[in-house]
Amino acid sequence: MPQISVIIPCFNNGKYLRECLDSVLSQTFQDFEVIVVDDGSTDDTHSIVNSYGSKLKYLRQANQGPASARNAGIKLSQGDYIAFQDADDFWLSEKLELQYKFLREHHQYLWVYSDMSTFNDSQALQESWFSDRSTYEGRVFERLIDNNFIPTITVLIKKQALVEVGGFDENLRSCEDKDLWLRLALNNPLGRSNQILAKRRFHANNLVRDSRLLISSEIEVMKKLRKLIASSSIQRRLDSRIARLHFELGYFYFAKNQLPEAREQFRKSNTYPFFNLKSQLYYYSTYLDRRFIDWLRIFKNLGKTQLSN
Repeated sequence: MPQISVIIPCFNNGKYLRECLDSVLSQTFQDFEVIVVDDGSTDDTHSIVNSYGSKLKYLRQANQGPASARNAGIKLSQGDYIAFQDADDFWLSEKLELQYKFLREHHQYLWVYSDMSTFNDSQALQESWFSDRSTYEGRVFERLIDNNFIPTITVLIKKQALVEVGGFDENLRSCEDKDLWLRLALNNPLGRSNQILAKRRFHANNLVRDSRLLISSEIEVMKKLRKLIASSSIQRRLDSRIARLHFELGYFYFAKNQLPEAREQFRKSNTYPFFNLKSQLYYYSTYLDRRFIDWLRIFKNLGKTQLSN
């Protein structure tokens, strides 16, 4: 049996898949299996995987999203540890070796993540993803409520820990990674490596983000999590985050002049016991005539321009 199972969900990323697979297969630690889960691709994904022969396990399913694809890979896996990779990204050669060694030497941790760099098809974007954000280790549950600082492609985790929390929530079409990390962090301290062990690629397909879907999914995650938490102080933290997310969703609609939808989100934000004058003002402004709102926006933008000059 392999020590590690590497799970790679793939949906129409054949353009980058070979580079990804080569980075995995060239790891200095070689006691692993690779499972590619083709999530309904219509490009040349199948033929690319086929060209690697018995080096890979291949599973094809109808398109159901990354959560379903990763869960399918977990079910098929035989390793004691699970690593996640995306078909358009790649790893540095010592990624698995260093993280496996870390977990074997630090028994208090069942999972670990690391730094990464980012790039696009023409240039490097950020040498260190950790350089401009706060990251944490140990008991990180409350830190994760407001900020997901764990890049999925850098995680190595004990399979049993994944099984115990039920894997990814397949009902979520976004924020499924943050949802899983939060459930894991409830009882499992997290290890961190400051080494850059992966590279994440940004391109046209993965830059498309539906803000409404992202925010709505996170609200669902927070509400679901609240039902699992008995601590009143943590429930207040979750309520504060939910209120903020409803405000962000309200502002999304407000910016598009969808005032009834914006009003409903501001109303929901204001139902939580955290007085927010800004949210209250935006709620009442949704009753104003759209032409008056446009006029106010013009003056707001003029004020910003004058301050910047």
